Amino acid sequence: DDGKIYLGVLAPIYAGQERSRPLGVLVMEIDPEHYLYPYLEQWPAPSETAETLLVRRDGEDALYLNPIRFQPDAALNQRIPLTDTDMPAAIAILGQKGIVIGHDYRGHAVIGAVAPVPGSPWFLVARMDIDEVFAPLRGRLWEIALLWGVLVAAIGLGLVALWRQQRLHDYQTR
Repeated sequence: DDGKIYLGVLAPIYAGQERSRPLGVLVMEIDPEHYLYPYLEQWPAPSETAETLLVRRDGEDALYLNPIRFQPDAALNQRIPLTDTDMPAAIAILGQKGIVIGHDYRGHAVIGAVAPVPGSPWFLVARMDIDEVFAPLRGRLWEIALLWGVLVAAIGLGLVALWRQQRLHDYQTR
């Protein structure tokens, strides 16, 4: 009623060893803003675009279960069609596990890891923009290219100097 999202956990209560019919059900309500979302927002290294998403199937759509970095009000509001098989959330719900490449809800190219959450209808998607993933490699590529360029130029200058020295020696000999 207060507009906040709560997570309900139901635990059956049985009498003794007989598990045929529960005596009742213990209902626990958890505020995910205190006990779930902070864990999803943690990332092992500083990142501009990385995030962890919880999604579940809702009819023919994937429904985001937590706030997402670039759309904080997305929890239980943001949906994507499962026909959009280029999005990691849809890929996870459709049964693929492991590393995937696609586009996120912003249309940016991303690389992600997707997996089902055991014992629940949820799926976990950890994703990061490809540009951010490969930025350090691009920097190293330019450093290596520059190093090779300097090395080739130095070898070329050395060969020119050696050739000039050889011609000078031939000229003096004549």
